[in-house]
Amino acid sequence: MVATTSWILVFGLVFLTTLYFGGARNVVAGPAYLMGAALWLLLGLQAVAGIIQKKRSVDLVDLPMFLFLAYAAWATWGYAPEEYQARLEWLWASVYGAVFLTARHQLPGRMMVPWLLGAFLVAVLLSVAYGFSHFRVFEYTIGPVSIFGFPADERVAGYAERMSGTFGCPNNFGNYTVQAGLVALTLLTWPGMLWPVRMAAAWSALAFAAATFFSISRGSWISFVSSHLVWLSRWLIRGPLNWLGRIAVLAVAAGVLYAGFHFAAKDKVVAERWIKVIGKGEGIERIFSGQGNFRIKLSQDGLRIWQTSPIFGTGPASFDLEHQRAAPKDYRTRAKWTHNDYINTLSDYGIVGFSLVALFWLSVMILFLVRARSRHAGPKTDALIGLGWAVCAAMLTHAFVDFNFHIPSTAISCFLILGLATATTWGERSWRWAVPMNVAFLVGALGLAGFVGWTGGRTMAAWKALPAKPEAAAKLPEPELAERGERANRW
Repeated sequence: MVATTSWILVFGLVFLTTLYFGGARNVVAGPAYLMGAALWLLLGLQAVAGIIQKKRSVDLVDLPMFLFLAYAAWATWGYAPEEYQARLEWLWASVYGAVFLTARHQLPGRMMVPWLLGAFLVAVLLSVAYGFSHFRVFEYTIGPVSIFGFPADERVAGYAERMSGTFGCPNNFGNYTVQAGLVALTLLTWPGMLWPVRMAAAWSALAFAAATFFSISRGSWISFVSSHLVWLSRWLIRGPLNWLGRIAVLAVAAGVLYAGFHFAAKDKVVAERWIKVIGKGEGIERIFSGQGNFRIKLSQDGLRIWQTSPIFGTGPASFDLEHQRAAPKDYRTRAKWTHNDYINTLSDYGIVGFSLVALFWLSVMILFLVRARSRHAGPKTDALIGLGWAVCAAMLTHAFVDFNFHIPSTAISCFLILGLATATTWGERSWRWAVPMNVAFLVGALGLAGFVGWTGGRTMAAWKALPAKPEAAAKLPEPELAERGERANRW
């Protein structure tokens, strides 16, 4: 019952964030915070079961997640220059942590994995179908989702030629379809999978590849190539094919890659985007001067801001504020993030926070290596490890040029997949140090459940206190509007 409820909440988060601007709206964030709190509560109940049955409900791999949440909480309420934005970032981080730990520790058995991956693909396919039905439409709305009270809203202006599905931005949509494509390939090659499901997975992989292409997101293209090379090379080495089959698969992959480059070179929109980056004959000098792409300039500014507080950073979600202070007066670009998650982490959280994030990724990768060598679960576990490696490549590559860990849908999918790739079923759990580790886990999970629920609930109440649109605000008497503003500002 606990596991079932947990997975209903996880996929509630997946569908809500996927189908409405990637979750980057307050009407999604409020319920998501409460769902995250509920996941932490259910993880606490899992710890109680571990205490009773003397089996560990948590591992050392999970420690970096708790350390980062603790450090980020101290930074948010200790020295962040803008507590409100920092609080929202911390609340989302707590949701991501709950999703990761739920996927790792609430998996009833590996027979459930194809069903869970398939449910994820359904959510992404709905977004992709919306993208194809509005392909190169200059303006269109996303929503309304009346059952949840989500209003219809315009997607981000200026992306008429680029596909973004139910997302506001095609760059994040492209990243999402890259992750989904890797999941589809994993289901295609899943041991013992029925052939109709394999065919559906193959069709889905092609649809996701096309959606990534039409997003015209250069970062997503780089992420697509790097992650699919990781997935394909690992599958060819460890998979069931002989040398002739491997050559055939490589030939098909090379053909798909060539076709992508061929059509991209002939697409007018793609050509215009590349000319903006490299100019006409200027090439690499234009890129690193910051003229070819504002991301280079933002990264340079982010490094300068980090140098003002290298150990602890300037505070969570502070780049926007600090950049406005540091940027020249004639600087016309305002960005909430640096478009480089590495530098953004350094700037906001300093070396300490960056090290904790790096420790998380290192722990996950070490677990991949250990399981690939020592586990006896067989090809299904190996398929999940391959998916995990590929998603690591996708996210860590794209992180150099974008901020997908600040977009709820792409972050949730990443931590969901990593959690499944490192999952431990109940029968596989160790009894060593079960009681002290479960007690610590229980205290941490219940503490987070209470604090996330209280803080997230009050934040959502503050949002509801204010009118959502200027027209509604204009109808209120000034004293009432001021009182609502003060009440909302407190939370």
